[in-house]
Amino acid sequence: MELHISHVDIRNYVLNHYGKDISLQTVDSHTIRIGANVNAEVPRKEQNPFGIIKSLFTSAVALVSKQVTLDLSVEEVKNNGITLQYENGIGKDILIGAVLKYIKISMPQYSNIVEERNNRILVVNLSNISQLKHTLDMVSLNRISFVDNNVVIEAALK
Repeated sequence: MELHISHVDIRNYVLNHYGKDISLQTVDSHTIRIGANVNAEVPRKEQNPFGIIKSLFTSAVALVSKQVTLDLSVEEVKNNGITLQYENGIGKDILIGAVLKYIKISMPQYSNIVEERNNRILVVNLSNISQLKHTLDMVSLNRISFVDNNVVIEAALK
């Protein structure tokens, strides 16, 4: 059996439940690009009328917003977990580490769901998601792929 979940449905779910507006884009059948705006306060540079910098860093701050994306590829699907790999890039390891730390601190009930491993590997421990335990007792996951604007989950009844 196949379950198709649209990118719009996932985006709306995340927005409604976690207050975060994300974007999703299919890269290929095994890879999805996830994006979100990240806001940061940075010191503002001030200049005098002659164009000479008065002070490099002042107490005034500017809000900077940047779209940050991360490509996640599905490497392996088992009934108890999904192995993902993220692309290498400047700051991606720091970003993943920060998100996982945020989850541990802010949402400790979810801290044992995602595990970071070496070589840009993440393991999603489905067996640690209480809402899925009953479903996983009856269904065996076979594959997760990305087609057009959908996440496609292939499974079989046990």
